[in-house]
Formats: sequence, structure tokens, C-alpha cells
Amino acid sequence: MRKVSVILFMGVILIFTACSKPTDSNNPNDENHVPTMELPENISFLTNNTLTKDFSAYISDADNDTLALTVTGNSIIVITITGLMVEMSAPADWTGSETVTFIVDDGYVRVTASDVVVINVVDSSNPVITLESITVNNGADFNIALSTTLIESSSNFIAFQCTLSYDINYLEYNGISSDNTITAVNCIANETEPGVVIIAYANYIPITGEGALAYINFTALSVGETIIDLENFKYNSDNMNNLIDSVVIIE
Repeated sequence: MRKVSVILFMGVILIFTACSKPTDSNNPNDENHVPTMELPENISFLTNNTLTKDFSAYISDADNDTLALTVTGNSIIVITITGLMVEMSAPADWTGSETVTFIVDDGYVRVTASDVVVINVVDSSNPVITLESITVNNGADFNIALSTTLIESSSNFIAFQCTLSYDINYLEYNGISSDNTITAVNCIANETEPGVVIIAYANYIPITGEGALAYINFTALSVGETIIDLENFKYNSDNMNNLIDSVVIIE
């Protein structure tokens, strides 16, 4: 909204303009609020399948405006948006990941919010295994998630094992937890030598779904950037090839 003041002085018209903050047409007396969006870090679906998700669970707007959702960054994964419903698919037999940005617009002076998500198209028999990257304060204790993309029960993964290698000048290993994970029972971890931790899990119930397999706790020891290598990951006795290491930034 623009306010215009006109003053006539000595035959000269002076025009002053001032911009006020946008108001919402649902209540013109109120300042418009920016919509919010908080997406999960990863969304996965199986190759040769289609996933439809209702993004209204991730989006809110204090003014109850009609919101427009768009996406950028996808070149292979096909994303179709109808309202706040999002349909995702990929070419036949394709597996891989794309990082995309979803943008929500409330229509008032281009008031938008955006969030980034990694979309994974996976073969459930060879999922992507990720060790979370994180930024922490020097001296802090922190957890890093060891996560998997989507696994079907037909894969019959009942055990996993992997090795984490880290720089003892930057990090101190404290322990491991499987609370609030898709395994939901205790993992076993042994620090076989300084800077090397071997993690193992076994159960009779297949590991299914996607999310955290375990949380590993460290203490930050020195300012800088360091990598935790995720190595030799096996489901049952099968080697998994899609492994993503952790980058830890200590401030």
C-alpha cells in the first residue's frame, strides 16, 4: 500500500510517498505474515514407483491465505504439484538423488518461504546410507544420525554392520543409541582403535521403512572441519555401495 501526500507551496506541488508494510486482504487492518515451510531432509520412493505427498503437513500460514507451491532444481525427477499435493516420479529403472527447492507464495508482494529437500529414488535392495553432516560448537557433545533410505520388508535385512573412521584430533567418540530409530533396539559399537568404531546390529525382525538406524555421540575437540568416513556398510552380508560420509564443522 502506498501513502501519497501532496503539498502546494509557492506554486510548486511536492509529492511525498511512503511504503507501508503489506496488509492481508483477509483482514486489511493486519500486517501480512510470511508463510512457513519445514520439510524433512530426505524424501524417498522406490524406482519404477510414484509417490504422492500432502505438503500441507509441512506448511502453515497465520493468515490462512491461499498458498501457491512451486519447485525448482529437478532435472530428472518429475514433480507435479496440484494445490499442496505433490506427485513425484522418475524415468523407468532410474535410481539416484536430486536436491530441490520448494517455494510457497502467499500472493502478497511476493511473500515466500522456501526449503531444500533431497529426493531419493532408490532400489530397496541397495539403499542410500548416510552419515549426517552437522555444524557444532567447540566443546559440545552432539549426535550424528546414521540413516537409510526406503527399505521394503521383502528385502529381509535383519542385520547391518559398518565402520566409522574419524580424526581423534577433532572428535572424541562417546557412545551409540538406537532410541527413536527404525531398528528400535540396542546396537553394539566397539572402538577397536583410536579413531575407528565398528557398529553392529542384528535382530529377527526385518529392518523396514526409512530413517535413522542409530545415533552416534561425539564431543567436538577443536575448531575446524573434519570428515567421518562411513565404510564397509553391509546389510546382512551384502555390501552397500551408496554411502555418504559426514562432514563436521566445528565453530
